[in-house]
Amino acid sequence: MAQSIYKKNSLAGIVDGYKYKSGDYGSGKIIAFVDSVKDISTINLLRDISVAILVISMLVTFILVYFFSKIALKPMEESYNKQKRFITDASHEMKTPLAIIDANTDILEMENGESEWTKSTKNQITRLTNLTNSLVSLARMDEGNLALKMEEFSLSNLILEEYEAYQPLAITKNKKIENNIEKNIKFYGNEQYIRQMIGIFLDNAIKYCPQGTLVRVILQPRKILIEDNGGGVAPEELAKLGQRFYRPAGQNEKGSGLGLSIVARIAELHHYRFRLENIESNEQVKGLRAII
Repeated sequence: MAQSIYKKNSLAGIVDGYKYKSGDYGSGKIIAFVDSVKDISTINLLRDISVAILVISMLVTFILVYFFSKIALKPMEESYNKQKRFITDASHEMKTPLAIIDANTDILEMENGESEWTKSTKNQITRLTNLTNSLVSLARMDEGNLALKMEEFSLSNLILEEYEAYQPLAITKNKKIENNIEKNIKFYGNEQYIRQMIGIFLDNAIKYCPQGTLVRVILQPRKILIEDNGGGVAPEELAKLGQRFYRPAGQNEKGSGLGLSIVARIAELHHYRFRLENIESNEQVKGLRAII
């Protein structure tokens, strides 16, 4: 061992269970050895035992957490599933009486003419119908086994169609609307849901902005922007937009407060996300921008 260490000109190390250190000694070298076989064996044994205990502990912990978490979370899971079933069932059950009330109101108008009462009834029917459809849509998207039909389609054409469809609404609401849509942009996803998402954004932008507001629809590669110069929203309310049934204070237009929740779920199902931000200029909030 000394000859091997001398030839390698090694200063220190371990060889065959012996620690050694070499140094100059007069005209030659001196190499000191210490028998460390037992020490190394003990260290290796402790290491193996520690690793084994760690692995066993992690395995036992995982098994306990796996089984006990199922027991602990089972009531919450059942409650959540019951809630989803209730929303779906209640929404479906509401459709029939709403259709009957709508038909009866039409008959009353045919016999007696339109009045403020029949008009109010029809407005409430429309509101409840929209709420019911939104609840059903959210309930379906919340189901873990929802199978989306994914295919490639022209996102440019889809957004242009939605833009043109909402132009009459913008005119009746005394709003301006313009677009900057790049052509030939393709997207892989569920066309029906993407169309619904764009429609919700346009509907919100047109309905909830002050008169004279300019709404822009912008499509760029990998980005959709719908923005307005209607003054934006307060920062404390901006963070709450997207929560279910939340509607900002002072909002006069009728709505359910579910639109942005549906948008968030659609974006999540397509592995995207959307965000809302105020458009600021000269330290003043000028409008609101939705980015997908």
